[in-house]
Amino acid sequence: MKSFKKLAVALLLMAVLCGGAGANDYRQFTAEEMVPLVEKNIAEAEGSLLEGLASAEALLKSAKTDASQMTGKWNELVEQFFNGPAIKELAVSSANLLMALENARMDPAQSSIKGQDLTAGRSVYQEAEELVDFAREVQSVGEAVAWTLKVNRHIESLEKDIENAPVRVGAYVEEMRAMSASLDIILRQGRKVFDDLRRGQATPAGAREEFSRYLSDIVFIRTKTQNAAVSLINTSKYLESDGSWVIPATELKRMEVLAEYWKDAANLYPSIGREITAATARWAPLPKASWNSYLESGKEFTEVYGPLIKGDLFKGIRHFEGKNYADLPMVVLEAETTVRTVLSAVVEAEKDLEKRKKALEDDERLTAKEKDEVARLEKEYGPETQRILYRAVFTRGQWYDKMTNLILLIEQFEKSGSTDNPIYRKAKEEYREFEEGRNPDQVAAKKTWDHFQAKKKEAQKRLDEIAAAHAKRKVGLGLKPVIVGGKL
Repeated sequence: MKSFKKLAVALLLMAVLCGGAGANDYRQFTAEEMVPLVEKNIAEAEGSLLEGLASAEALLKSAKTDASQMTGKWNELVEQFFNGPAIKELAVSSANLLMALENARMDPAQSSIKGQDLTAGRSVYQEAEELVDFAREVQSVGEAVAWTLKVNRHIESLEKDIENAPVRVGAYVEEMRAMSASLDIILRQGRKVFDDLRRGQATPAGAREEFSRYLSDIVFIRTKTQNAAVSLINTSKYLESDGSWVIPATELKRMEVLAEYWKDAANLYPSIGREITAATARWAPLPKASWNSYLESGKEFTEVYGPLIKGDLFKGIRHFEGKNYADLPMVVLEAETTVRTVLSAVVEAEKDLEKRKKALEDDERLTAKEKDEVARLEKEYGPETQRILYRAVFTRGQWYDKMTNLILLIEQFEKSGSTDNPIYRKAKEEYREFEEGRNPDQVAAKKTWDHFQAKKKEAQKRLDEIAAAHAKRKVGLGLKPVIVGGKL
C-alpha cells in the first residue's frame, strides 16, 4: 500500500513538473491534489535542510585549513541540500499549488475545495514558500565558512611561529652571546700584544702574526653578525603587527551581523519548524569562538616574540645590549677597523700609528660617500633606467598603430579614386612625416633620448673618476678597492 502511494505521488509530481507542456497534453491539478504533494515535499525539504544545517555547523566548528575541506565542502552542501533536489521540487510544487488555489478562488463552482480547506491550503503554501526562501537566505553561512577558514589559517601560522619561538629566539641569543665572548677575547689579547709591542716586549713580526689571526677571527665574527642582523630585521618585520597576519576587527562585525540573523530565524520564518531555526541559532556563537581562539594565539605570539620585536633580545650581553639590529655589525666593524689599523701599523714606526688609523677612518667615510654616489649614478643612468626611458619615449605615441591606420586610410581613398580629398592629402602628409622622422612626437622623443645619452656620458665620466680615485687611495693604504667602476 505504501509503495502504491509513493508511486501515485511520484506520478503526480512528474505531471506537475511537466506543466510547461501544451495545455491539452496535461490537465491542471486541483488544490485537493496539490496540498498533500506539497506537504510531502515540505517534509523532505526539512529533512534535507536539517542534514545540511548540521553539516554547516560542523564546518563552522572545524579547525581545518584545507580549502577543499571547508569552502569546497560548503559548495557541495549547497548543491546537495540548500539548493538541492528537495528544495527545487518544493519550489516547483509550491508554485503549482498557488496556481491551483487561485483557480479555486476565481472559480469556486468548478472546485470542490471550500473556504476552510482553502485557508489550510494557503497555510501549506506559505510554509513551503518560507522554507524555500529560508534555504536561499541561509546560504549566507558560506561567507562565515570562508572567514572561518581564513581564521584557521592565521591561527595555524601563529601556532607554528609560537612552536618555533624557543629555537628561533634562543638561536639568536646564544649566537650573539658567543660572538660577544669571542670579541672580548680578541680585544683583550690584542691590547696585551700591542702594549707588549710598545714596551719592546714583542717584535713587530710576532705582533703582525698575532693581529693577522685576530683579523681573520674578527672578520668571521662580523660576517656572522651581519647575517644575524639581516635575519633579525627580516624576522621582526615579519612578526610585527603590520597587517600581514592580523585579521581586521571589521570582519568580526560582519560575522556578528550574520549571527544575529541566525539567532532571529525563528521570528523571521514563523512557519518553519523550530527544529530547523534552532539549528541556525546554534551557529551564532561559533564565529566569535573562532575569533577568541585567534586572539588567544595572537596574545601568546606577542608574549613569546615581544623581546625580539621590541629589540630587547640581547639584555645582559656585552657589546650588543641596547643596540638596534641594524647597528649590530657596526660594533664588530669598529673593532675590525681597530685591528686593521694596528695590523697595518705594526710594520711601521709607532709614531705612524695614529696617522694610519685616521687614514683608515677617512677612507671609510670617503668610501661610503663614493658608494652612495656610484649607486645614484647607476640608478639614474643604468640599463634599467635606460630601458624604461626608451620604452617611454619611443612607444608612447603608438606610431606603428598610427602609421598602419594611415596606410589603410590612404589605400581606401586610392581604391575609390578619391585622391583629391583633403583628408587623403592630410593622411599622406602625416605618413610622410612619420617616414622621414619629422613627426613632432618623434622629434620630441629623439630630443629626450639624445639629452639622456649626453647626461649618461657625463655620468660615465664621473663614475670612472670615482673608481680611479678610490683605487688610488685604497692601494695607497694597502687595501683592496671595493669600487671597480664599469659601464653604465
